[in-house]
Amino acid sequence: MRLSASRQYSEVEPSLAGFTAPTRLALSDSIAEVVNKTVRAVSKAVGIWAGEIGPHNAGSPPCSHASMRWAVFGDSFWYADALAAKARHGYASFCRQDYIGADYGMVDCSTGTPLPDFFTALVWTHVMGPTVLGVTLADDKGETIGTSAVVRAAVHCVAKHESSSTPNGGIALMMINLSNRSTTVHLEEGLGGIERVYVLEPSPDAASSLTGVGGVMGTGILLNGNLLTAADDGTVARPTAAPGSGGSSAPLPAYSIAFFVLPHAFHPDCPWA
Repeated sequence: MRLSASRQYSEVEPSLAGFTAPTRLALSDSIAEVVNKTVRAVSKAVGIWAGEIGPHNAGSPPCSHASMRWAVFGDSFWYADALAAKARHGYASFCRQDYIGADYGMVDCSTGTPLPDFFTALVWTHVMGPTVLGVTLADDKGETIGTSAVVRAAVHCVAKHESSSTPNGGIALMMINLSNRSTTVHLEEGLGGIERVYVLEPSPDAASSLTGVGGVMGTGILLNGNLLTAADDGTVARPTAAPGSGGSSAPLPAYSIAFFVLPHAFHPDCPWA
């Protein structure tokens, strides 16, 4: 297969305001759209790879907890949104810069501790299959909201390994809430209901963070209220879902990344992810 590889450093400002800026996150989508159009103008078959993508071109900062600017929960907003944007525009692979090292890695360079972006990638690959579906967001008045919104969404066919009991046609919805206020997600009828949920939130406990602070600027991350950590032998458990309501609505907490599984949607484009 012929490949086209692109690089992108997003230069996300490492602050609460920077991590939650919709316009900064929206750049991943706009860049991916341009790359897709450029490549497809030459070839319809060449594979598009994100060859090297990170939140910052950091150079060579020291391996120290004194410098962990992008190693915190807030960076996962950009990362999850970028994964969705690249998939939406036909990218076949996303090579994250970097896995370990500097102050924007997915694993802490001095302790080997998995950081929030590691767990975000783990849940993404566990839940979201490779087939991308269309999605439209609307506010309470029914007006469509775009990529500048504080609530963001992506819909895929559910990953085949998410559950062996998932029927054909299941879908998975990822939603990101950049706001400090919770909201409620309402889905269109006929999708069979939300059966399983995976909600990622920052841990408020400073003791769980390598930066010594809790919240968005800390490294502690919760899945459905439980702190995510590696075992003593370094292994990481498969993400475990919490039961959903079975209905067409679900809460979306403040500063969260939530994945909702609808196994009975019977979507015609999802025989198996």
